[in-house]
Amino acid sequence: MDVVTAFQILGLNRIEATVLAYLLKKREAYVIDVERGTGLRQPEVSLGLRGLKAMGVVELKDGEKRARGVRGRPRKIVVLKTVEPILKIVEAKRDEVLEAYKVALDMLRRMS
Repeated sequence: MDVVTAFQILGLNRIEATVLAYLLKKREAYVIDVERGTGLRQPEVSLGLRGLKAMGVVELKDGEKRARGVRGRPRKIVVLKTVEPILKIVEAKRDEVLEAYKVALDMLRRMS
């Protein structure tokens, strides 16, 4: 099982899981590098970052200034801020799965 699948099982959507897996390796990257590194399109990366930012996992900051005469929006840098919210999700899911395991096992034992 890969880390993206594991994060999906824990409740993250596919895009959030993919972006998070990338950022766990890089810690910090330009948004364009996240797109290239994950194979996701820009709108997908934006959606994934929005979800991770809402959880408090990442933050966006301005990149370097563009050279004079260079057009376009300034580049944004994504920074992996903390994994605490993800750890809480993992712990809550673990407890949920253990409880389901106990209920199922109890029911199966009563049936045999």
